[in-house]
Amino acid sequence: MRFREIITTPTWETIGPFPSGTRELPFLGSPLAAYSTPSADPDIEFAHRPYNPEETWPSELGNGGRVSWSRFEAKGDWLEISYPDIHWDQLRSDHGWSALQYMVLLRTRLTIPKSGHKPLTPILINMLQLPEFAFVQQDADPHTSGPVKWYQGNSYSFGGPTPGLNSTNSINLAAAKFERSLLLEPGAYIMLARAVYDIRQFGDPGPGNPPTIKMSSVNMVHDTEKHVTQLSQEMGAFPSVFSGWLMGEWASVGIRVPEGALETTIIGVGKTEITCKSKNAEPLKSALAVEIVSDIRIVPGQTRLIAMRIRQKATLSPETRILSISIDFQSGGTTRALEWSFPLHHVTYDNHSNLAAENSHFWITFASPSLITDSRLSHLPAHVSSAMIVPPKRSVRHDAETPPVLLALHGAGVDVKNSEWGERMPGVPGAWAVLPIGKNEWGEDWHGGSMEDAWAARAAVEVQLGKVGIALSNKTV
Repeated sequence: MRFREIITTPTWETIGPFPSGTRELPFLGSPLAAYSTPSADPDIEFAHRPYNPEETWPSELGNGGRVSWSRFEAKGDWLEISYPDIHWDQLRSDHGWSALQYMVLLRTRLTIPKSGHKPLTPILINMLQLPEFAFVQQDADPHTSGPVKWYQGNSYSFGGPTPGLNSTNSINLAAAKFERSLLLEPGAYIMLARAVYDIRQFGDPGPGNPPTIKMSSVNMVHDTEKHVTQLSQEMGAFPSVFSGWLMGEWASVGIRVPEGALETTIIGVGKTEITCKSKNAEPLKSALAVEIVSDIRIVPGQTRLIAMRIRQKATLSPETRILSISIDFQSGGTTRALEWSFPLHHVTYDNHSNLAAENSHFWITFASPSLITDSRLSHLPAHVSSAMIVPPKRSVRHDAETPPVLLALHGAGVDVKNSEWGERMPGVPGAWAVLPIGKNEWGEDWHGGSMEDAWAARAAVEVQLGKVGIALSNKTV
């Protein structure tokens, strides 16, 4: 498969700011609708409206109750939007922090190239920290075209950089987990967007600082052949190897079928191989058995996490390095395979000192939202989740009571895998720490399913460490 980046004009033209309550945007239309031509689509009219800084619209946030056009220049894939001339401190003193929340309408221009002989061009688009976006053809008539189709962006930056922060690793942002697959006619477009400053997402700017929206737009043409089922290796979960044993019976990997491709059915695992560090070591082909317990259907435009059950029959030597799995699928009447290779993460544990090696946090996997221990399970779990486990940094006296397990819930927007969260666990002698993901970086505010995920992680670590003879306290703090 090949990707070509779509060149977008770096200049974004905006109208705003307009007041916006927390999570109100999906229920609101264009703030310009009341002032548009009655017979015209307000979004298309905004797309074609001449840029005129003298033109104004009512907004309680603007000085004198009016706001106008502004221009902002993107730096690479990132764009920062702020309005330092607005009296933000005065608004806050009158109405509280909610007065800092606002939305703006944005537009820029891009050209979708032709892809081979296809009438429609498949693209991947990743809008980070941006709620909604749309495409309007340059020759669209506001009176006869429309309504405009709006797409949901990656508002909370799932799988991207830390929410609210900038990033210099721009080209890799296209590989973040939740890019959208679209089919568009080749040609010139005006790209519309609705951006929101949410104080719970971007943080409090502090006195004297304007609230600033930081967003990223990465658009790529997806040049592919007819069969384009793809492995999305940045998604999914795989357990660590602790003293020779996998810390979980489940693994998952993402598989994407782009728009315009053929429907795909995942039918099973063809082969499993383990490669070792030493050329003299023999691959332990019989140590693991990996299976997909039922067929999984993926329709065009969809990305799914494929759950696989792992049955371990023997311990894995520290020499083992890479697990390779062949995933069989059917598409268009043809059976093909995707090759997934995953590096094995080994952690050693000293039974005498009851301590693992330094910096030896590791990962467990489990069936979420509840622990499934029935070996006869013949159906897929709702989700394969994972949690970071931090072993004790200091041992406890042999005659002392085993300390409770620390269940540490991360804050909003914290990516457990790519943060210092695990390093900051207090060094309580003999205490093991469980750091659940809670299904995503935001932990769903630790309600409902995310809290079930946390307790499932707490139960799972007890089962997994039992494989190597480690008994945990039945208490949790």
